[in-house]
Amino acid sequence: MATGLTAQIPNGLTFPEFALRCARQFGPTIRQRDDDTDVPPKLPKNDAERHKREAAEYLQRQQEMLNMGDQQKIDWGKTEKERELNYLYEAYEKRRQDAIAYVLMYMQAMEWQPPSPRHQKLKDFMLTQISETIDWDCDLNGLIRRIKLVESEQPMTFFEVKIKDLSWSYQFHIEQAEKQQVGHESNCTWIIQLYQSLGLPVPAEDN
Repeated sequence: MATGLTAQIPNGLTFPEFALRCARQFGPTIRQRDDDTDVPPKLPKNDAERHKREAAEYLQRQQEMLNMGDQQKIDWGKTEKERELNYLYEAYEKRRQDAIAYVLMYMQAMEWQPPSPRHQKLKDFMLTQISETIDWDCDLNGLIRRIKLVESEQPMTFFEVKIKDLSWSYQFHIEQAEKQQVGHESNCTWIIQLYQSLGLPVPAEDN
């Protein structure tokens, strides 16, 4: 049976065209696999530049925060603490309301009388589904502990955590930029060599 890659061979598909279609199933061009079959592989984007830009943005943001005055840092921490607490309060209320809805549905499922012995498995299944959902999605104790912890934290703690997060993000993107640069050069070489071996002009970099 012909595949999407081979179906056009009887209709005059050339070997270079066939090779380029197949090439999109391999690492250097795998992201282009779902493009239209008649679109030849392109040189991939260099994601290293994007990671460098993002690293610079995180570093700039970190420096801006570190240059704040002491009271500004405390005020920033207060705002962040309030934001997180509001999020947790809303999450708690939603989870509480969800739990009530699940329990009411559980009670209805418990009261339902299966019309035959063969329907008992359906009832058991419904009860299990609701019970497992309550266990996984309706744990209020964990939220309560988190709320109490956040309420007890000092504003500067939130500021310091943010600085650490920005530092981590900066380092992550720097490392990714280095990895992407090496990978980009290797992938471009693979594609260029492929086109040259087929006697075809090398395409432009993907946009």
